[in-house]
Amino acid sequence: MRWYGWFAVLVLVIIGGAVLVVLALDDPELVTTEANVISSDLEVPAIGFKQVTGEYEWHFPQDFGLHPDFQREQWEIQSDEGCEMSFTVLFDRASFVAEAFAIERASAWAMNGILQASLTIDDGQNGQNINVTRSSRIAVRLAGADENRVWVEDWTWNWSDGTLIIADEATHLELTLTRENQVTPINKTGWNAYTVGGNGSGRLESVEESNDISCYITIPHRFQ
Repeated sequence: MRWYGWFAVLVLVIIGGAVLVVLALDDPELVTTEANVISSDLEVPAIGFKQVTGEYEWHFPQDFGLHPDFQREQWEIQSDEGCEMSFTVLFDRASFVAEAFAIERASAWAMNGILQASLTIDDGQNGQNINVTRSSRIAVRLAGADENRVWVEDWTWNWSDGTLIIADEATHLELTLTRENQVTPINKTGWNAYTVGGNGSGRLESVEESNDISCYITIPHRFQ
């Protein structure tokens, strides 16, 4: 096969991988419960990405941040029992081409991955239920992650200073978390994962009402 034939095949693989990643991120059940939703269930190519072997050696604070050599990564912020309301924030990064195989393109809008953030609130006492999602390409600073934070537009989780900001037209959640020093590995098949906790305080404002929040927060972080 001539070189342009191989080039055409590579382009088709990239486009197909991008479509499957978008489908995976649009399904919240798959995002939170399936360990291998990209590499196995949807058969998106994982060539060039590191694989989970069960022998990962943790180094903090570096491991609070981005792991670009892995294809999928999630940062989650969960209210604990006893909180004024039950809420979960999930930042979900998915790459469909490893950096080593990415085609170099001049456009700043060119992307090799997407990032989705979701906020779920279940306040049974006041009958307030919220489920909002925001997603964007990892390009031109629209979304991304680095050694300090992960963000999708103006939704940000900054683990270096413990601030969480979710800004939507109808909902605004802003928390400050004091993280504990103890980090606990999570035994979850298919992921390198740990959880860390801390006290969180802030405020949730919505169209219907406003609530002060002060409770314990759990922060799972996983990548594969």
